Amino acid sequence: MTTSRLALIRSLASAGEDADVMDLPRQLGIDASAVTRQVKEMEGEGLARRRADPKDGRRSSVRLSPKGLRLFEEIHERSHEHERGSLFSIISAEEMVVASTVLAKIRTFILGLR
Repeated sequence: MTTSRLALIRSLASAGEDADVMDLPRQLGIDASAVTRQVKEMEGEGLARRRADPKDGRRSSVRLSPKGLRLFEEIHERSHEHERGSLFSIISAEEMVVASTVLAKIRTFILGLR
């Protein structure tokens, strides 16, 4: 799975509701055409559902399908298993919390620059 696909799946899973397709490129730092292509592919694979905006036919929203949510949960669990196995062998739980906090602040800062 490509990094951009994984980022898109994570973003859609975190949204918990329909996400505006036009907002995703900015949020993810990915080219708009790449997001459109990924959404179309995910739709074709049954991982996502796109819905046209009833007020503006040029806009659409997308959310993960039940199949897409299951895939995200599987990836998420594997990621946590990897963290528990590998990262925690060199970084303590307390250090992981600090790192997570710092990375979240850096991400917020970077997104504010766009």
